[in-house]
Amino acid sequence: MRFLHFIIIYFFSINYCFSEQLFTPYIKDTSMDQRSIALVDTITGKNRLVEINTDGKVIWSWNFPPEINKSPRNICKGADIKYIAKDDSFIIIMPHFGAISVKRDGSFNILIKDDEIDHDLHVFENESILFARGFVNKGEDNFAIHDKQNKKVWGWDISDHVKDRKPYWGSSCKRRESSWSKKGDKDWGHANSLEVLSNGNYLFSFRNLSAFFEVNPSGKIIKEYKGNVGVHVPKVYKDGFVLADRNCKGSKNSNFKEMNSIKILDSTGKVKKELLKGEHMFTRGIQVLSNDRLFITTLSSLIEIDNNGKIYYKSVLKNVDENLEKDGLKTRKEMKGFCKWKTVYKAVKTK
Repeated sequence: MRFLHFIIIYFFSINYCFSEQLFTPYIKDTSMDQRSIALVDTITGKNRLVEINTDGKVIWSWNFPPEINKSPRNICKGADIKYIAKDDSFIIIMPHFGAISVKRDGSFNILIKDDEIDHDLHVFENESILFARGFVNKGEDNFAIHDKQNKKVWGWDISDHVKDRKPYWGSSCKRRESSWSKKGDKDWGHANSLEVLSNGNYLFSFRNLSAFFEVNPSGKIIKEYKGNVGVHVPKVYKDGFVLADRNCKGSKNSNFKEMNSIKILDSTGKVKKELLKGEHMFTRGIQVLSNDRLFITTLSSLIEIDNNGKIYYKSVLKNVDENLEKDGLKTRKEMKGFCKWKTVYKAVKTK
């Protein structure tokens, strides 16, 4: 019976397909990273983990089983993926369900469950997991650690440390800050990424404060980095950080054009460079590659770029205009995909 169960999982969960096209490549420099790319499929509505080659074609996929896929629309609320090179496996977040380890043979293991998990996680050596709880209200844990028995062992709430968000605001993007204010205590912080630093401290990012924080394991804020509007995915990079800044500017017709850029900061938080400024509406994924290049995931594009702004690889969702993300709110109306304008969340390089 156990063998039969394995066979069923194998044939119904895994697909090897070399003809399904998800992305169209536009730039392929000869020195680009040639590895394949994995992402949670928020595009087709099939709710699966997919791996594509640099031509944008699906070469492997794993369908979410029924126990994970009870609420298919949850996939649009902060899906995440990690590639584990040591055993060529994956860890994914199904938002508002849990974290799942997926093997190449189709077998899987539900690592933890939490009704508010989304956006990002880190697995420690003892198999406990630190994860983000992005959409919670004021007074609830924005980050938590569960042990391998899924028991909560640590929690951290930004409102215990920051009582007023307004001192963190003051950017040119008044429209964005006004929308955060109108929600009151709902989605007060909006945690959206984390990183465990080499000194054992944590890096926590909060969109609705336009800031990220270094926090030690006892919960004390060691340092804060303000002024990065709608900040997403701050990562340690060289002697400082790299992150996505989601600024915007107003216009006479009450529309606005997103001025998203990739910012490179020094160790104090001072901006050293801006890349891709105004080219893409949102950035949700930044992977630092071994040669110091950056692998960027935007709403519709997968991009490899160096720290001088040169693009080595760019692939865009099939049937989506290569330049659509430059058009601000128009992007929301015309973006194609199961999650509409929230289409691509995060992609990572694999083997």
